[in-house]
Amino acid sequence: VLGVDEGGEVAGEVELRMHVGEPALPVETPRFNPLWYAVAAVVEKINALNTIDLDSKATIEAARAAYNALANEQRAQITNIDKLDAAEVAYEELLTNQTVAKAVADKIAAIGTVTKESKTAIEEARAAYNALTDSQKLMVENLQTLEKAEAELKKLNEKSEGGDTKPDSDVKTGDK
Repeated sequence: VLGVDEGGEVAGEVELRMHVGEPALPVETPRFNPLWYAVAAVVEKINALNTIDLDSKATIEAARAAYNALANEQRAQITNIDKLDAAEVAYEELLTNQTVAKAVADKIAAIGTVTKESKTAIEEARAAYNALTDSQKLMVENLQTLEKAEAELKKLNEKSEGGDTKPDSDVKTGDK
């Protein structure tokens, strides 16, 4: 809302909009200040960081680069910098979780054809999987392979206990 006071000066609260349809950024001074456009753009980039996933890297980096390009005076006006910091931490955690989960998935894939000699590899893969956090477990896409290998090893052990030492067939878990 703008008005003109008795001396011909612009008076009132000024809102700047970067583009039609974008939220307004209130400006505390009634005078036009182009530096606020950059502040508003950074605030919007950070506000766009709602859901962080493995595809968020470019969006997070763009927001950080825009923030870093601001002058110190402008940075002081960024009220949602904590959201950017949290997004960076969340993304790094996702990368770490992905790396750990991939290592476990690789252990599972390495089981290959199940024989009685596969016991150690199967137990190590199960222990590694059980050590994961819940979010890391969700990233292991071949859990069914481990479960099938465990079931086949159990069958092989039961047959050998019953006197039959010949497996039904070489059972492959599907990963190798």
